[in-house]
Amino acid sequence: MASVTRLEKRELMILREKWMGSMRISGHPTSITRDEFGRGIEEAAIADTDIEVLDRLFVMFDKMGDGFVNVREVTAALAALSTGTDMIKLHLALELYDINKTQKARAPEILFVLDAINNIAYWFGDPALSPEDLHAVVDDVYDAVTVTKDGYAQFDDLIPTILNHHLVSTFLQADASAIDGEGHTVGGGGGGTTIPSHQIKNTSTMSNTHTGVDDDASSITAPTVPPSTDRR
Repeated sequence: MASVTRLEKRELMILREKWMGSMRISGHPTSITRDEFGRGIEEAAIADTDIEVLDRLFVMFDKMGDGFVNVREVTAALAALSTGTDMIKLHLALELYDINKTQKARAPEILFVLDAINNIAYWFGDPALSPEDLHAVVDDVYDAVTVTKDGYAQFDDLIPTILNHHLVSTFLQADASAIDGEGHTVGGGGGGTTIPSHQIKNTSTMSNTHTGVDDDASSITAPTVPPSTDRR
């Protein structure tokens, strides 16, 4: 999808660290409150043109309506709205998710990241993959790359394989531009467009039935890799 914000890698990394710091202080293992979310944006000195989009993303990712969002989910999704090519965005999404800097992931973790990106596309009016398609992509990708006995594959193998998958290619190439109230094109084009408030869907009541994936990678129902064998 198009670059909806002017956010770059440096800013997203700062945001993640600010939000992770709030998690450590509060003792919550995965999520932050709206106040912590806003404080991170302020401390990261995010441009005013991007703040409205970020504020509304909190509502979108507050799936339970309890005032919390999952930090790894939000930051991975924000990569899809940043500047850069599809490969750069996917690599950034995985890097933001990979807080331990392992450069590898299991199938449920990849499904978690792709689901976050898929939700962003859906909320901004772009084409989105079905739950079945998301699972098919992950299944096919982990059939095609080298997987360790404990189920991990390297980002360098995963990223091109994901982007070259026929379902993902169709998703990325789809022409689904949205037009804002002033006639500006949003989606399917260049970077740096801010979505007006009336254009962004309020998804605070949207359940995970859209993707069939929970908001914590540890509880995702996803294709698993047999722990006893390496495979391509």
